[in-house]
Amino acid sequence: MDGNGVDRDEALLDAHAYRVLHAIRRTGSISAAARELDVTQPSVTQYVQRLERRLGLDLIVRDGRSTRLTDAGAVLAEQAPAIDAAMRDARRGLARLRGDAPTVDEPLRIAVERPLAAGTAAALARALPQAYPGARLELREAERDECLELVASGAAELAVTLDLPGDSAPAALHQVFLGGDEARLAVAAEHAPADGVWHADRLARLGLPIIGGTRLADVIAADAALPHRCGWAAGAETRRAGAEFGALRDPDAVLALAAAGLGIGVLADAELRRARLPERVRLVRLEPAVRVRLVATLPRTAADRPLTALALRLLLERAAAVRSGAGARMRQARAHGAAAPAIAEPVAPPSPSAPDAAAPDSGPAT
Repeated sequence: MDGNGVDRDEALLDAHAYRVLHAIRRTGSISAAARELDVTQPSVTQYVQRLERRLGLDLIVRDGRSTRLTDAGAVLAEQAPAIDAAMRDARRGLARLRGDAPTVDEPLRIAVERPLAAGTAAALARALPQAYPGARLELREAERDECLELVASGAAELAVTLDLPGDSAPAALHQVFLGGDEARLAVAAEHAPADGVWHADRLARLGLPIIGGTRLADVIAADAALPHRCGWAAGAETRRAGAEFGALRDPDAVLALAAAGLGIGVLADAELRRARLPERVRLVRLEPAVRVRLVATLPRTAADRPLTALALRLLLERAAAVRSGAGARMRQARAHGAAAPAIAEPVAPPSPSAPDAAAPDSGPAT
């Protein structure tokens, strides 16, 4: 084999090459890939250029501000999840043979739908390092579909999302039910019904636009034939009475616009638990109710990694504590003859029992 052939083979032994190209493919740009890899943009550019010279092939194509992979780049990027998984397995196997104490030499990467990031961090940030000294937690906020893609591609070990009726996950992934929620409407006090309940036809008569919530708000707006004036899609603009709202992702921002009488906020209970409810805002139940499910999604082999299994157990424990706390508040309110709390007890799971965290091969949640 000539010198060039040896150099090409050696280039293929560099695991970092696969990770870099995989990050570029997933993020669509070198700058975004650099942020994900926690390195500088010039270092990624120089690394790819050096790799191209060694392999004798173009690996990327710049298209304006975005970057896409060539066929050669895609061949390498597709191998990244398998290579990372093989390296983790090898490290764990060698550690067992040496009799090493359980340690963690790589972060636990969790993809989380944006409104759920704070609650997920609260459930895991302290407990994980206590159980596994040196454990690092990396949270990445994304929309639901991207969260599942990150898990499927091996870029994250676990995803936490809000699922709507009809949502499903790829067959290679396992879903665990964490809890059920109900969509709430947030409105200015002057628009709130006395009984705290609205039917979809009343929403249409009120004539205010729906604010916030991507898919959840889309569902309610479609059911009531209402304009969806404020989406979460990146770059979306919303105009009403001369005001530009932009692309809202923050529950507090949705509530602030509702308090100003500019529309009807749509939020799930999971989002409201960590939001600040303005004095002028009332929470209203919708009839018929729109249910959402808090779900953890992970690979079917997740039980092989103790840190992932522990994270799932902690999330299940937190979900149980939330359900218990909500139920206690409702019972206390009924005992004193008061109205039920604004955030109701999470709805029951759709199946007789939630999947066991210790058995991720029991099939996807339905």
